[in-house]
Amino acid sequence: MPFLAGEVGVDPDRIACWGASYGGYMTTLTVTRAPEVCRAACPGTASRTGRSSRSRTSGARAPLLILQGTDDDGVLPAQGEALYDAMRQAARTVEYVAYTGEGHGFRQLGSQRDLYERVLAFLEAHNTFRGRDEDR
Repeated sequence: MPFLAGEVGVDPDRIACWGASYGGYMTTLTVTRAPEVCRAACPGTASRTGRSSRSRTSGARAPLLILQGTDDDGVLPAQGEALYDAMRQAARTVEYVAYTGEGHGFRQLGSQRDLYERVLAFLEAHNTFRGRDEDR
């Protein structure tokens, strides 16, 4: 990501990662394998591997907001919970939000609204997003 700073004026100290499904997996992988890239991360349905969450979180430094549907049969809630538990055990900043009745993707308007509000607040709290009014 540092190359973006020179090319398009991206502040490398304010890069956040966010993705759902495979993007959530890649977000988690980026945070744990290349911790210098993201200052905060929001993986939705975060884990797709059977490997130990503890080993995956050992290098993580960025605060993490894990977003999970309780009825997800593609990425089981237990996988998101295991990632959350491993991050807490490693004394990392982590939040876990489970959306009741949501599967692999959030379809309910209330869930979508809550998700976007939480993500914005999380990014603002971790200084990766200035807020809509400040960016104008």
